[in-house]
Amino acid sequence: MTCKLSPIITPYRITLGDTPGITVEADISSYDNRDVFLEGFVKAICILSTDRVFDIKSLLEDDWHREDPTWWQSYTGGDIVAGQAITALDTNPVFNIELTVNSEDWENVDYLSFFTYVQIDTQAMEDHYSIGIPLEFENMVGEYFTAIVLGENSIDTEVVTDSRKAIVEEDSCQQ
Repeated sequence: MTCKLSPIITPYRITLGDTPGITVEADISSYDNRDVFLEGFVKAICILSTDRVFDIKSLLEDDWHREDPTWWQSYTGGDIVAGQAITALDTNPVFNIELTVNSEDWENVDYLSFFTYVQIDTQAMEDHYSIGIPLEFENMVGEYFTAIVLGENSIDTEVVTDSRKAIVEEDSCQQ
């Protein structure tokens, strides 16, 4: 049995920075941040990818993220996969994700998707409260939310602000 949480992280503003990085502002629905027993253990997670065939859904369904809560840090594919886990102290998290790519490559990114979910850090809870949590509840996660930011079928353009430098193509005609 896998335990699921009900909170869903829904981005409402995504800003592609001039330098390789993205800011994602979001709402967490169905989450009460006043639960003192969970305070500090609820993580809001946002993953970004430039890989058009990166199958986050099957990866998450295989529970890899439950075994390694920062799995994106060990991603070895050729495309960019970056993420951030922040403690969900309120219902409006802001992710500031820096990408390890040079500025020229960043300016040429033409596909970008994101994946968000909420996860309980049960290992930290076990340590903090000196308790044991059954394996079926280990690092429980909420519903996943995913969308394309850049590319075909991308989300509403009012949500995304692209502050990257415009790509300047040199004139190849000779006079």
